[in-house]
Amino acid sequence: MLSKELKSVANTLSILYVEDEEDTRVQIAEILRMFFKNVVVAANGIEGLNIFSAHSIDLTLSDVTMPVMDGITMVKNILDIRPDAKIILMTAHNLGEAQLDKHNLNITGNIHKPIELSKTLQLLYDVCSDIIKE
Repeated sequence: MLSKELKSVANTLSILYVEDEEDTRVQIAEILRMFFKNVVVAANGIEGLNIFSAHSIDLTLSDVTMPVMDGITMVKNILDIRPDAKIILMTAHNLGEAQLDKHNLNITGNIHKPIELSKTLQLLYDVCSDIIKE
């Protein structure tokens, strides 16, 4: 049932998905395409930042640990461009509030890997609902 609800709030939104692991990137991007109007993918933080700068992105979903430019650095740059950007970080490590505060990051949410689909869909629904209310 949550999938119908997510589609109803995300079907007009664009999401940037940044993930360096190709298999994961392909699989998650396919799932995201079931809900979002536009899904743009990047393999690292530099690609993600370039895409964010060039496109109208409503939500960014990004891994933290990546080559070339990590997710934390990318997020700092995105927030410099648009301080109200909606960002969800994904990590296999415990990304606590202290670490976020240390980097002075105002992110919308975080997801612990391996991804639990129901929790992820709920977070996406909550964030997308907030976006369309703005």
